[in-house]
Amino acid sequence: MVIRSLSQAVIFFFSCIFLLVVVLSTFLSGMFPLVSFGSFDGGRWLLVLFLSVSTVLSLVRLEFKRPSRSGLLFLVGVIIFSCSALLSDYLSQSLSKYWFSNFILFFFSLLFVPFFFSSFPFEEREKVLYCAFYAILSGTLIFSALYLFVFSLSIGNDVNYNNILINSGFVNINFFGQVATWVIPLLSAGMLDERISKSTLAKVLVFFSLSLFWFVIVSVSVKGTLISVVLAFIFMAIYDWHWIRGCARWAALSLIVAVFVWCIVAGLSGHLGGSASRGLVKIDDLGRVMLWQEALVMSFQRFPFGMGGESWVLHDVISQNFYEPLRHGHPHNMYLLFAAEYGWMAVVGLCLVFFGIFKRVSDFKLRMHDTELKSNTFAAGLCLSVLGGLIHSGVSGVLLMPKSMALGLICISMLWAVLGYAKAESVSSDRVNGGGQVLMRSIVVALCFLVSVFWIKDVASYYKSMSVDKYLTLDSNVRYYPRFWQHGLSSGKVSSYQD
Repeated sequence: MVIRSLSQAVIFFFSCIFLLVVVLSTFLSGMFPLVSFGSFDGGRWLLVLFLSVSTVLSLVRLEFKRPSRSGLLFLVGVIIFSCSALLSDYLSQSLSKYWFSNFILFFFSLLFVPFFFSSFPFEEREKVLYCAFYAILSGTLIFSALYLFVFSLSIGNDVNYNNILINSGFVNINFFGQVATWVIPLLSAGMLDERISKSTLAKVLVFFSLSLFWFVIVSVSVKGTLISVVLAFIFMAIYDWHWIRGCARWAALSLIVAVFVWCIVAGLSGHLGGSASRGLVKIDDLGRVMLWQEALVMSFQRFPFGMGGESWVLHDVISQNFYEPLRHGHPHNMYLLFAAEYGWMAVVGLCLVFFGIFKRVSDFKLRMHDTELKSNTFAAGLCLSVLGGLIHSGVSGVLLMPKSMALGLICISMLWAVLGYAKAESVSSDRVNGGGQVLMRSIVVALCFLVSVFWIKDVASYYKSMSVDKYLTLDSNVRYYPRFWQHGLSSGKVSSYQD
């Protein structure tokens, strides 16, 4: 019993530290350029290590019991997605020899959602949830302070808003927009948090961060984030306005403040002779419709299965009007990407996963009158965050880019745990007996550990291959690595990347 308690304490402490590192690296990696996790490749490595370690630890502390209806829907969805993905990879005859790296990335991501936070003992779950929540709030606050400092240096100089954002730690405005989609609803919920509400200074700081995130979105015109967050609030308002009205009030107020400040700054910068007001509503045309058409055509080549993992960056173009130089590492639509590479059966599996989450939300609402107010507010913010992220995934790589994917998975897993937090602990008849628990846990943990080892080994081989081929991509004027490590493609199909 002492050993069991000690091991739980160690796992609890390690999980909290790992959460802090992953969350803070999302916002602060640009401040530490010497740390490899600040780079795109480093961010992917951190994501791989986080998913592999946290999934194994989740299964170590997991209690096997009869799944709820929402859990059963989620499990069936994962099985259908996995089978479709594996069959698609088999039918593609290993178009990419690193198909395993990509499949396990998504498979472990799906396992992470229901297991990571929910596997903590009931009395520890709230502590871990709020550890992640306050880590996100702290990361946004530190980034906001850094952005304000960099912005103050640009007044009167030849620096535009895109450069300010890049110098504040995000190498791409789209990467910031993807992270902001998850963060803005959580900051809105943070304004209603019981602990924060007791401190005027804390409320001012959170509102400052919330307004600054809106300001950045407006200034660099991250349309996907703006539309996704607004749609999330609209859909949730239709579903239950009273539940999210507090979050909506603070989100709307901060947006009004951000637009007002932006108008003032745009006017002042012109009088000061700077160029900070230039390009405020400019965004590059990525040709998304063309990319979506290509992905849609790909999805029907082996219907209901796909063309295999990474076929998007390796396949020969099918559509006649496809402009090859605009081929990115993904078609800027996560769902069409899965349809193209893993088939429409995989999309059906994802739909069951989403329906399981919705069923969990519905069950939570039925129990809402027995739930503390802070849990209601927390759950509302997480629902808005997850819905906004899933909407944004339809026009961007929100759940593909390392930083936004890590933060998004944490938010979705937090939502799953919070929705079940108020539920009474299952009766003993729902649980597997003690001997069965140990046997099942040992088998599952051992299998998961072996898969993690092979996954990390395959990822290391993948990374080495990309490093070896770097000179080939440079000589052929190809701007990007293939998708798993970079936001781009390798149209030359370099030899070490394929069998």
